[in-house]
Amino acid sequence: MLENNLQEIGLSNKEIKIYLALLKSGTHKASYLTKLIEMPKTSILDTLNSLVKKCLVSKIKMKNAYYFTAFQPNKLLEMLEKQEVEITEKKRKIIKILPWLKNLQDISSPKPQIDYLEGKKGLNEAFADTLRIPKKNIIVYGSVGAQAYSLPEAFPEYFNNRVKKKISTTCLIPACLPSLAECSINDKKHLRKTYFIPKEMELPLEINIYENNSAFMSFEEKFAVIIRSKVIADCLRIVFQLAFEGAEKYDHEIRKNINYKELQKFYKKWKRIRKTNKIPKKLIEK
Repeated sequence: MLENNLQEIGLSNKEIKIYLALLKSGTHKASYLTKLIEMPKTSILDTLNSLVKKCLVSKIKMKNAYYFTAFQPNKLLEMLEKQEVEITEKKRKIIKILPWLKNLQDISSPKPQIDYLEGKKGLNEAFADTLRIPKKNIIVYGSVGAQAYSLPEAFPEYFNNRVKKKISTTCLIPACLPSLAECSINDKKHLRKTYFIPKEMELPLEINIYENNSAFMSFEEKFAVIIRSKVIADCLRIVFQLAFEGAEKYDHEIRKNINYKELQKFYKKWKRIRKTNKIPKKLIEK
């Protein structure tokens, strides 16, 4: 839990190991830390210098050697406050130049804009993009299990962020156990209308249609593509509308056979496991 929280504020695994080691053991040279932590000395030095730049560790030269000390933990808050000031300043600069940037954009062009985003970072950026415009509806094909397994750091916080912006969803969701539990229990809370389909129709892929955008997130291949085209988004909405109508019979049959007591039990277990960020693959395939 401690390491996870430090990771979430921007510290790397190496920085966390060294910072915690110094907090526990006091002032030391880099050579001492190589004995304490299984890490090459050059890597330890690079990481220590990174922590010094972040004002979390002090560096003092004594008798031709450098000694390092971890500052008080309150420095973590100061680091975040400094980052907040820097972000505010960057936002101010962008706001200032936005009119000029918009003038450069050829909005009359009929060509769609295509964004290609790679890795976990790209997948997170794609999901964040779906929340840019509040009080709208997103059409979704997806799986709660695949989301949690591939992006444990982003879900279920994404649902809460979406609700804060009053963004609803209409979803086509294969009836695997995590999806059945999440959607049956939390649909109303998460502003979601779900149509369950057989779990055999599950793929490691998510599709989101929002405003004039169509986002395709491939969890297995770890990339996302966002196509910004009104024509394509409108076409996919028609396709999904037909899919929702066809899914009604599956949804009715699946819900009729749900054992809600067992589902509640599973959901309690699911919440506990999800918090660990280590979700067994076999669990999402149930």
